[in-house]
Amino acid sequence: MTPAPDAAIGARVDSASTSGLMPTADRPPYSAGMDTRGAIGRRLGGLNPLVVDLALAIGLAAVTLIELATSNECCPSTSDLRWSAVFMLTQTLPLALRRRYPFQVFAVVGVSAIVYDVLSIPRDPSTAIFAQLLAVYSVSAYARRPLAIAAAVIGLSPVIITVRMPI
Repeated sequence: MTPAPDAAIGARVDSASTSGLMPTADRPPYSAGMDTRGAIGRRLGGLNPLVVDLALAIGLAAVTLIELATSNECCPSTSDLRWSAVFMLTQTLPLALRRRYPFQVFAVVGVSAIVYDVLSIPRDPSTAIFAQLLAVYSVSAYARRPLAIAAAVIGLSPVIITVRMPI
């Protein structure tokens, strides 16, 4: 079969034997009709990000406080428990604003974690690391590049100092 004289060289011509099998330029690809997001992704896609982040922050705070309250550590004082709860809330609740103010949330969560660690208040919940990791992720994903680089330098400085000068 020879192309029609008015057909451009290199243009795709549908032959009679493969009619409908070969994609043409005017049809979208087969995968365009597929929804690649799961059911949860479709439902959460329409929500306000502030609502999702607020639910995430409250849920993480609840999990951390539950772990703090049910810890089996021997003889903690009530004031230690209160201070631990205050520091855990200052590490988790700012995450509600993590997309709008990523560097500031990173700073608040980081300073709170450092002060809590320096004060050596007993009952250190293991779920507290999730707030810190989420703050690091948020500053990397949502902050402007100079602030993200500054956060990386701030975050890696203690690691480098500890490796260079072991305590």
